[in-house]
Amino acid sequence: MTPYDIYGIGNALLDSEYAATEAFLTKHSIEKGRMTLIDSERRAKLLDATSRSPNSVGAGGSAANTVFAAQGFGCQNYFAGVVRNDQVGLSFLNELSRAGIDSLDAIDDTDSHSGQCLIFVTEDGQRSMNSFLGISETLDEHHVEEHIVARSRWAYIEGYLASSSTGSAAAKKTREVAVRHGVHTSLTLADVSIVRSFRESLKEVIGEKLDLVFCNIEEALEWCETDRLETAAKGILDIAGHAVITVSENGCYLTGPNGLVHVEGFPCQPVDSNGAGDMFAGAFLASIQQASSFEEAARFANFAASHIVRRYGPRLESIEKYASISKSFG
Repeated sequence: MTPYDIYGIGNALLDSEYAATEAFLTKHSIEKGRMTLIDSERRAKLLDATSRSPNSVGAGGSAANTVFAAQGFGCQNYFAGVVRNDQVGLSFLNELSRAGIDSLDAIDDTDSHSGQCLIFVTEDGQRSMNSFLGISETLDEHHVEEHIVARSRWAYIEGYLASSSTGSAAAKKTREVAVRHGVHTSLTLADVSIVRSFRESLKEVIGEKLDLVFCNIEEALEWCETDRLETAAKGILDIAGHAVITVSENGCYLTGPNGLVHVEGFPCQPVDSNGAGDMFAGAFLASIQQASSFEEAARFANFAASHIVRRYGPRLESIEKYASISKSFG
């Protein structure tokens, strides 16, 4: 059986991005810069409210985006997420397959739809995500295949899974299996709304301690219930041996046994911040598996993230575009 560099688990969603004004967000009660879970009725209303075709459409979901990026940077990966055997679901799986990523098979279920995330991007590059989980919400511990996790170097868990009991169970089992087989464990805190609303569920997923946590500064401060970076950098080590805290164009901070280290970013004019954290995590994980130090990996991850925010959508146009970023990195 194929050994994998990364076993990623998360919600499988079709991302549909729309340019939006502040007035549009206000009119339709969309919380700016946050991820909001929506039902099928709310999804239908938001789709009716849009007056144009989306700026971009593609297979998405946080962990899937990270796995895709890491694949583009030279890894061989597996993604565990649930889609229905419908047009959306098959398109999702075909996109992964074309990139060389193995995944769970689609499910025959006429009563559900594959998940979708409606993303509204304002002129300042902020993305407001409205996620309809659909059949992706049925992901549970039975979908976690121990023999696949065991043959991976890293397990990467999407924090959004903490928003459902079945998703939490799947994430927790992934972590338990990984620890049992000596597989490195990592997790993204995903979004400040997840940290705020599903803290106890996240704690269950995290367990005693992970090897690596990814988060942005807002999520780190919320998790540690502080307004000071230094306090958050120390506090987050209660749940991980190492953590990476991103601070947008200012780069990131590495925190671990050797203290707090700042790694400069690559400032640019952002068009769309959607997928920046996913790209960062994918680039970072790919780099450390290619014998880079954490600081070297962070520098490359900052560079890669600066490229994804210059365009609409959480992924580059093709898997080959990721290799071009690697080549242009000095």
